Amino acid sequence: MTQLSIVEKATPALVKLKALMLLAPISGETKLVKQHSDVLISHHLLGRGIVIHPVSSRLLAPCSASVTHISPSGHHITLTTTLGVVIELIVGDNALLSHGIGIVKKIHAGQLVYAGDVLLELDLIKLKQHLNSIDVALLVSKGALKITPQMGQKRAGQDNVLKLIIKLIVKTEEST
Repeated sequence: MTQLSIVEKATPALVKLKALMLLAPISGETKLVKQHSDVLISHHLLGRGIVIHPVSSRLLAPCSASVTHISPSGHHITLTTTLGVVIELIVGDNALLSHGIGIVKKIHAGQLVYAGDVLLELDLIKLKQHLNSIDVALLVSKGALKITPQMGQKRAGQDNVLKLIIKLIVKTEEST
């Protein structure tokens, strides 16, 4: 009998840390995630990040990424960056019950978006009629080692709201 063995050549890798800044997706006052009325968001079950109480009607892309998912009602968008960071944007508290009333989608799944591109148009008056809260959650669900929120009044597409530290693994070639 012969025994098969699998031998992998160890490839040296260099670990680098990189900072990624996320822009405010909507204008308004930032709040801690624990202040959100949805338990899934406030207990960090969908990711870590911030919540913004909106004063404007356009939801913008916080960075360049691809749209990996958008709910049929438009209230939940998932973005994935080229660095592997997964970002969740969630409009309101239990916005699924609004059936998309007050939300106009400007993007589709699979689309590449750039920082500041319009993702949704929101009718805040209609949303307030259907939802307990219209706060927008900006959450990072995968890919960041550290998240630092930037609190205060923020302008959509102009002010930073989250600083992410990301671990990059760069493969190097052995010199012989």
